Amino acid sequence: MSNKIDVLINSASRPEYLEKSLITLFDKFKFSGKVRYLFHEDVIDEKRSQKCLDIVNETKKFQTIVITNPSIGHGYAIKKMLSLIETDIIFRTEDDYEYLKEIDVDKIVKLFVDTPDINQVLLNKRPNMEMQSGVLQKEVIRNGVKLTTSYRWHFTPGFWRMKWIHPRFVPYGFACRMSKGLEVGAPKPMTVDWMIKNIGCYFYEGFKEGEYISHIGREGNINTAMISRGEIY
Repeated sequence: MSNKIDVLINSASRPEYLEKSLITLFDKFKFSGKVRYLFHEDVIDEKRSQKCLDIVNETKKFQTIVITNPSIGHGYAIKKMLSLIETDIIFRTEDDYEYLKEIDVDKIVKLFVDTPDINQVLLNKRPNMEMQSGVLQKEVIRNGVKLTTSYRWHFTPGFWRMKWIHPRFVPYGFACRMSKGLEVGAPKPMTVDWMIKNIGCYFYEGFKEGEYISHIGREGNINTAMISRGEIY
């Protein structure tokens, strides 16, 4: 089993979320091997981004810190950081998630090593559902680990297989999308068997399980949030 994992955190001028996110991540992320933390700050507001960088530096846990000013957007920020990854299995997350349960990283990393067609394992903010956006899912057991299939690649906190996602990742401004060719040949409606064979994306645990995280960044875009608080006009 791999004894190293890179953890990538994307942030954008939201110190009020970042601090709580990091505290809970460091507490719940349980791995017996070596963790290398990478941080990207996409500067939307310089004063608030400096607060984010102060928070990160105070932890003394980050080996790599990258700053983009002016902002390059979410998708391009992820793309930029993927080029710095050193491990095939990574955990990617953002600045506005709180971690509620212990994450057995050893178990998940072993699952990736033992199951080459698994490309993503996500932590859900709600119980895993049988129906996702009108696409029927399935509860499966892969090498002894219970999972719920997913009909597409997601950008919520989760584990990624780099050799699969890196060549397929295409950013579009402030959004993140996979290559448009990803679903070429997919049946309509999409079937679970096709998803397992061609995409390999799952949520951790089975139906009605999950709820490992809470999405605390409810205000959406940082500019909208700052306007609502009277900080910018």
